[in-house]
Amino acid sequence: MSSSEAVYTFFKDLGLSIVLALLAYAFQRLQQERSRAQDTYNLFLTKATDNAIQYFLPIIGGANGLREQVRKLRAGADPAEPLSRGFYYALYFIKRMRELTLKGGAFLLPDLYGEQLIQHCWIVFYGQAVQYLGYREISRVLDILEPQETLTSFEEKLRPHGLIGGGKIPPAVIAQMRTGFASWVTGPDFANIKIELSFLAVVLQYETNRLYGPWYREEDRRSRTDLEQLATDLSSRLPPEQASALIAYLAGLPPSQK
Repeated sequence: MSSSEAVYTFFKDLGLSIVLALLAYAFQRLQQERSRAQDTYNLFLTKATDNAIQYFLPIIGGANGLREQVRKLRAGADPAEPLSRGFYYALYFIKRMRELTLKGGAFLLPDLYGEQLIQHCWIVFYGQAVQYLGYREISRVLDILEPQETLTSFEEKLRPHGLIGGGKIPPAVIAQMRTGFASWVTGPDFANIKIELSFLAVVLQYETNRLYGPWYREEDRRSRTDLEQLATDLSSRLPPEQASALIAYLAGLPPSQK
């Protein structure tokens, strides 16, 4: 072999070694990136699942309970029971939403546009609640409402025998709140924000179902259909920024499972 051929062979082998080394390094980096991404996803999934169990399901229950009692009222039912139950569901819904927002303000949905829309719906709803029930009055009742409070237990706390909730709330305050609640849910203002309340509950239901897609696919299809219908109803009511978020949120959803 001539000296030139030897040099060529040397550099060819050297080049091959470098290429192999670079490929090995690139593969190692790819595996590390995948591992970090998986760790991040697992952490997100854990937090999202915790939120779903601890907050989303009670929030959905409170919102749906309130919607059902208002439906009964507007259908002409005897108002006593729907007003009493609706009052509980409204405050329970507010209690769990405030707990979640005070916890850090993050719903930990896969899509930030979805979080933005939920935040908008919550602000609209809570603004009206404060208008009719009073900010200070709501806060006082929430102080005696436990996270796992049942309707029966809550009603017992609000019975007008002396001072309510361990002496924290005079009965007149509760009576004033009940009057304000009745005026709210039977009037045009609540009817005007029912879409926001419904959309908030349906988005949380859909996103919770997405966490458990392999098990709840049929429920996922139903909540997806409800979500898309409510999005149509909501779109004309949103300010431009939120309307853009709605379009982006719907565009980012995975294809419907058939």
